[in-house]
Amino acid sequence: MKAAILYKANTPLEVVDVQQQGPQAGEARVKVMAAGVCHSDWHIMNGDWTLPLPMVLGHEAAGIVDEVGAGVGNVRPGDHVIFSFRPQCGRCLTPYMMALQEKTLRGTMYGSVRPNIDFPRLVDLYLDGRLKVDQLVSRTYKLAEINEGFAALRSGQVARGVVVF
Repeated sequence: MKAAILYKANTPLEVVDVQQQGPQAGEARVKVMAAGVCHSDWHIMNGDWTLPLPMVLGHEAAGIVDEVGAGVGNVRPGDHVIFSFRPQCGRCLTPYMMALQEKTLRGTMYGSVRPNIDFPRLVDLYLDGRLKVDQLVSRTYKLAEINEGFAALRSGQVARGVVVF
């Protein structure tokens, strides 16, 4: 399979063939169908956010579960899924629970979104025709054009690009 890999900050992504092992316990392999060209990935690419490299970017994605590892019970092969930059295990403290424990919130990333609850609602609104997501996409790209997509994002030519596989 092909993937866009960041090997070093402030360098273009390299689209290369990669081999991937099957999913381990608690993991799922997803065939990605589309991924957003987003500012979070741009922050990783330009070194604002330092994370271990090399890295395959593309956390804002949608795809189909291909296979699952042992112990995975919340998705199965054939399920359509969406990825989020903010992991949600369902066991962490919510802002409401933190307030009850008199903890101080000084800011949040992603606000108080609950991906496991809110994302399916957004999908339902989209499928019902009440959320016009397609109108928000400025441009689509092929994987080979991913660096062009980030250049357009950086220059302000495109607000929301999507790589379609």
